[in-house]
Amino acid sequence: MHALACAAQYDKAIAMSQAVAGECMKLITYSDDSAANISGLIDDAIDTLQQVADAPAMPNEKIAALYEWIERELRNQIWFDYGDFWQKLLRVAQSAARRSEPGRFLQLLDRLMQPTGKSAYSTEYHNKVLIQLKIQFLTSIGREEEATALINTHLEIPEIRQVLVDDAIEKED
Repeated sequence: MHALACAAQYDKAIAMSQAVAGECMKLITYSDDSAANISGLIDDAIDTLQQVADAPAMPNEKIAALYEWIERELRNQIWFDYGDFWQKLLRVAQSAARRSEPGRFLQLLDRLMQPTGKSAYSTEYHNKVLIQLKIQFLTSIGREEEATALINTHLEIPEIRQVLVDDAIEKED
């Protein structure tokens, strides 16, 4: 009975968080959020989704459904236009994918690296973040060779070079 009660609570948490995040993203485009009231609600909703994705008792089918919602939401450019919500959603997707379908998360990252029609600076910044996340994810799922190859092809990015420096320091090399 306890597992059923927990599952019901997770369902409520997911439904409420998805509703709040989705509706507040629509609202933020028409609002002055200088007091961060709306963005705070979005952050809280995403934090709740992160907790759910990290919960060991969460059934895989619920994790897969959460991942699918994030994947659909990230098709909407609005997530990339305001703050770092897209990065936070990707962290939730990363947690969910680690438990269900890692290959699907890698495909999502590759798809998001496509040009968006935004400024070159914005696209470059997003791609840097996505590449770093992909390297981190590949390493976390034991695909170090692919992560190393990706690092070596993106040495022009200072944050990636820093990873190599930190690794060398750790190895006292």
